[in-house]
Amino acid sequence: MYVHTYLYIYVHAYIQYIPTYIHTYIHTYIHTYIKLLINLTPNLAAMLTGHGRTRAYPHRFKLLDDAMCICGQGDQTTDHLLNHCAVIHTQREVLKQNMLKNGNWPASKQELITKYRESFITFIESIDFELL
Repeated sequence: MYVHTYLYIYVHAYIQYIPTYIHTYIHTYIHTYIKLLINLTPNLAAMLTGHGRTRAYPHRFKLLDDAMCICGQGDQTTDHLLNHCAVIHTQREVLKQNMLKNGNWPASKQELITKYRESFITFIESIDFELL
């Protein structure tokens, strides 16, 4: 079970002992918090932090001779994958079209994870990092 499930169960078990105005606040906060929780996969963590899953990361530690992406258009960083890599152009176009309905392209990682979370996660999970 996720932490938020335990939190939800705990709050609802003791809700009868909490005054109404506090109950409303806590209930609203808990539901908002639960909506923001995401399943943090290795691919998502790598894209958000820049640690792992790209050639630029092991290159920093001299584990690879170069950080060049297989597309040949630059070092394989998370920003390169998100904005420039020709290999994942199709996946990026889907993300871009979803974002352009309500916002601007390009967007910061923070904006992607807060405003366009579902599209961003779908984009990241569609990338085959083993081929990159």
